[in-house]
Amino acid sequence: CHSLDGAGGTRGPDLTAFGRSQNAENRVLLHFTGIGAGSGSIMPGYQLSDEELSSLAAYLLSLKGG
Repeated sequence: CHSLDGAGGTRGPDLTAFGRSQNAENRVLLHFTGIGAGSGSIMPGYQLSDEELSSLAAYLLSLKGG
């Protein structure tokens, strides 16, 4: 659904520089903990363990782009 470094889908936003985006940490929480449910997002919900969520957040926040 998402693209990264020019590869991937176009349904979701490009994640290449996600870690540089404004409020990146809050966006991780909103999307993956269900806090943003009902916000009009088409992203499906996920049930992740605390360890999985922590790993995913660290990865997304490490994406700084070019």
